[in-house]
Amino acid sequence: MKFSKPDIGKLKAAEISMRKQRILIGKAKEECFDSINSDPPKYTSGLWCNRTWDGVACWTDTRASSTATQICPSYIIGFNRFEYASRRCTETGEWFRSPKTNKSWTDYSRCITPVETVLAQNHIHNILGLTNFGYVVSLISLLVAIVIMVFCRRFHYKSNILHINLFLAFSCRSLFSLLRQNLFTYGFAMSIDFQKKGDKIIFKDGPHWECRLLFTLFIYGLCASQVWILVEGFYLQMLIHKTLFTQQRSVKFYIIFGWCFPFTFLIPWIFARIYYDNTLCWSVNMHWSYLWIIRGPITLTIIINFLFFLDNIRVLRDRTRARGNSRTFRKLAKFTVMLVPLFGVPNLLFMMLPPEMNVAVDVPFLYVSMLYSSFQGLILSLLFCFLHEQVHINMKRKISRYVMRRDTERKPIPCVRDYGMESLLLLFILPNKKIGIAVLERKQRRDNCKTLEKETGEIFSLTYFSSDL
Repeated sequence: MKFSKPDIGKLKAAEISMRKQRILIGKAKEECFDSINSDPPKYTSGLWCNRTWDGVACWTDTRASSTATQICPSYIIGFNRFEYASRRCTETGEWFRSPKTNKSWTDYSRCITPVETVLAQNHIHNILGLTNFGYVVSLISLLVAIVIMVFCRRFHYKSNILHINLFLAFSCRSLFSLLRQNLFTYGFAMSIDFQKKGDKIIFKDGPHWECRLLFTLFIYGLCASQVWILVEGFYLQMLIHKTLFTQQRSVKFYIIFGWCFPFTFLIPWIFARIYYDNTLCWSVNMHWSYLWIIRGPITLTIIINFLFFLDNIRVLRDRTRARGNSRTFRKLAKFTVMLVPLFGVPNLLFMMLPPEMNVAVDVPFLYVSMLYSSFQGLILSLLFCFLHEQVHINMKRKISRYVMRRDTERKPIPCVRDYGMESLLLLFILPNKKIGIAVLERKQRRDNCKTLEKETGEIFSLTYFSSDL
C-alpha cells in the first residue's frame, strides 16, 4: 500500500511482488465482469465497441471512431499510474486489432516505466530489512525509557508526562509496524487469508477481520505518533509564549487530545474502506482518493509542527541576542538540534519525495526516509531520556542505593538501634572496651546509627559510635 512516505513504505510499484500482482489482476478482472453483466449498455443507438476485459484493465462501451483512455493500472509492476493507457474503437464499431497478432490491442506504451525503476527493486529488500531492525531497536529503547520515567517519581512533572505518552505512541507505531511487516505474507495479507493452488494464489472469501484489524492498528499507531509530535510542539509553543498559564494548566487536555484526535479521521477512513473500497486487507488502494482521509490530516500536522518549529527558533534567537554571549548561542544550537526530531522536521522533507522513480535520487532518499522513520523512536528516547542530565543523576542515585542496600544485607553493621544479643556481643568485642561500653550506655539517649540521604541521592555510611568519646 502506498501511504505515508517514510512509514508505510512508499516504495512505488517495485514493492509489489509478482504474486501480489496476479491476485490484484484477478480481483480487477472479477470486478470487470461483474460490471459487464450488471450495468446497462452505455449507448442505445449508433455504433460502439462493447465493454471488454483486455487482460490488464477493464474498458467500458466506446463510440465508434473514438479513443478511450484511463489511468494506468497501479497494480502492474513498472507501470506509472500518473500516465494513461488508450484503446481505439474503429469506424466499424470494433476494437482496433494489432496487425502482428490480429487481436484487439491496447496502447500501454505511456505506462511503461523506465528501466531504472526495475533496477530499484534490488534495494527494496535491503531497505525493508534495515527498517525492520530499526523498529526493533526503537521499540526496545522506548520501553526502557518508559520504565525509567514511570518508576522514577522525580520525573513525574508535566513535560515528562507528555514525553511518556510520546514514547507510548511511538512504541505502538514500532510494534504494529513490526507485526504488519512480519505477519503479512507478500506484504498485503496474512497466510490465513489466501490459499495456494500450484502457482496461483487465491484470496479467500470472508470478513478477514484479523488482517484488517492489524492494519487498522498500524494506521492508528502511525497517526497517533504524528499527533503526539503535534501535541509536544504545541505544549512547547505554549510554554515559550505563556509560561505561567501553561504551568498552571493540567496536561489532561493534551493527553486526551493526543490519543483521541486520530479517531476523528481514522473512523471515517474505516467506513470508506468498508463501503467503498473493501479490498483485500485494506493494505491495497483501488481508489486513491480515500487515502487522503488519513494522509490529509497527517500532512496538516506536519506543516503546523514546522511552523511551530520556525516560531520557536525565532523567539529563542531573539532572546539569545539580547544576552549576547557565546555560551547562550551554544545552548541555542543544542536546543535547535533537539527540536528537529521533536517537531518532525524531516517529515516535511520526505513529503517532497517525487512520484517518479529515479534511481540516482529516489533510492538514496528512500534509504534516508525509511531509516529515519524506523529509528525515530530511538532518536527521541536518546534525546529526551538517555542523554538527559537529570536522568543520569537519578540513575546514579538508584544505583548507589542498590549497592549500599546490598552491602548492608551481606555484612551487617553493628548498631545500637538493634538491642539483641548479637549487637551486644559486637559492641563488647571492639578493640577498645571503653568505647563499646560508652556506646551501650548512650543507646537509650540517642541513636548513633543514622542513614543520611541528600537530594543528590548519595548515601552516607552508618555510624555506630560517637567520635567524641
